[in-house]
Amino acid sequence: MTMYQDNVAAFNAAVSGSSRSSAVLAVAGRFHAAVAALNACIWVEHVDTHAMLANIPSRLGDSEPHKHQVECDALGCSTRQAVFPDPREWASDKTLFLNVRHMLKPHA
Repeated sequence: MTMYQDNVAAFNAAVSGSSRSSAVLAVAGRFHAAVAALNACIWVEHVDTHAMLANIPSRLGDSEPHKHQVECDALGCSTRQAVFPDPREWASDKTLFLNVRHMLKPHA
């Protein structure tokens, strides 16, 4: 899977799993726990913020259409409300890892 990131601190944390910022370090830990639980192979690329098509849906509420709205529509982009798990389900890297693994298990 390829992930595009326009934030330098987030890009470095996603690649290295480390950060000088304790908040970014915590997020990086959860990210890597989720990647490991999913047994996913991730490649992270840095992209210029103005070329980041993923930003378009988050800016659709603005008064004017995004300058790349046509391209976004052509790709079939759509918006949906984000649903986050209960904070207790990802209170630590280990908890997140175990919960994701549990979700992936086939249930009878």
